[in-house]
Amino acid sequence: MSVVLRSKADPSSADFKANQIAHAALADVYIVLPLWTDVPPDQTYPRAKAAALTALKLDSTLAAPFAALGDISAMYEWDWAAADRNFRRSLALDPNNANTHHWYNEDYLVPIGRLRDALTEARRARELDPLSVLINGVYGQTLYRAGLLEEAAAHLRGVIALDSGFIASGFLGTVYLFQGRAPEAVPLLERAIDPVARPSSDLALLGYAYAKAGRRRNAEALHRELMERGSKAYVSPAHIALVTAGLGDTNETFGWLRRAVETHDPMLVYAFVNEPLLKPFRRDPRGVAILRAMRLPETR
Repeated sequence: MSVVLRSKADPSSADFKANQIAHAALADVYIVLPLWTDVPPDQTYPRAKAAALTALKLDSTLAAPFAALGDISAMYEWDWAAADRNFRRSLALDPNNANTHHWYNEDYLVPIGRLRDALTEARRARELDPLSVLINGVYGQTLYRAGLLEEAAAHLRGVIALDSGFIASGFLGTVYLFQGRAPEAVPLLERAIDPVARPSSDLALLGYAYAKAGRRRNAEALHRELMERGSKAYVSPAHIALVTAGLGDTNETFGWLRRAVETHDPMLVYAFVNEPLLKPFRRDPRGVAILRAMRLPETR
């Protein structure tokens, strides 16, 4: 069964307003699909953009479609000036939308290196939605990305005490990895994996942790799992690069990162640009070339 979103209706009708909301919501769904699943980005981001533009055609004062366009500009098109304009427009229309502050933080401000501003946005998102585990977890992750490791770890431990689900455990495990505490990170990252979905993002980080904890066979097993999955369906090249980075294969890592550039893999932002674990790779001339291809500052 398919659902048809109609654009011709009385602008004052409830159906017309529901249509506006439906297009805006559809844009958001298409944006997050490549982040939480292995759906290829070229199958979702163009559709997200079309849905957002349709929503704005129906009502140019809607805030959510501008946030969606900001995220598409940043994560897929790498048009950072357009991303900033769209996020700012969205926040001008609705300054109290926690999700917009959340996206503006980790999808625009962190990648371009404005970490102080990113923390401000992460705090504001948390003020607006204090019960969101994701927003609380990302606040901790932003502290980590800003180099505030002890504060990040303490905050994430607090989030886990309130909700022991997947998200905060994975974020805390990442902090421990950066601190050189791989054996302590492993159980947290194992706990972070949804046993049914087994997202490639979580498998990749666990593979990195296994390698750093001296459990190379476990790391190689996860690498094989991702490769086998990738032979049948799309798997983010940036995720595979993370495992190979842990295993110490620098040439293969850059090979996968270049493939991620070719596909405009949005996970490049999270797993490469924003990730402190891969800072040595960003300093390598091959990493600088990747940042240049993404039109990002080369001194990240």
